[in-house]
Amino acid sequence: EENARTHVLTPGLGVHHPSRWPHWVQNGSDDYTVMLSVLFFLRGDDREARVWQMNHVLRRMGRMPMPPGQSAWRDRIKRLALARFPPARVFANKSDVIRNGVGRLETLERVLLRRPTVPPPGTPNARSQED
Repeated sequence: EENARTHVLTPGLGVHHPSRWPHWVQNGSDDYTVMLSVLFFLRGDDREARVWQMNHVLRRMGRMPMPPGQSAWRDRIKRLALARFPPARVFANKSDVIRNGVGRLETLERVLLRRPTVPPPGTPNARSQED
């Protein structure tokens, strides 16, 4: 909070903050507040996110990957490796899009670390503890 910028907004005014910047909104009165957020990501944001995602997988494998932007050819290889695991389906909503990224990383980790797929309990291929 020491380094925070404060913007006091009156009706009809707004504020923009770049993607991924932390922010905190506090209503200064007992009146009702209506807030509208318009979220969009540029292609560069998506490319950088894929490098961070691949770095997560590499760290889980015991590697120490370089952060995005320090090596263009390494960033490209990471994006291409992640692209080998495309989305599994068409998304019905925003929640599906977010969860798909996690599923893609889990699939990639399973392949790279050669972890077996364990079906959830109650599915036809799941073994009971008595087996």
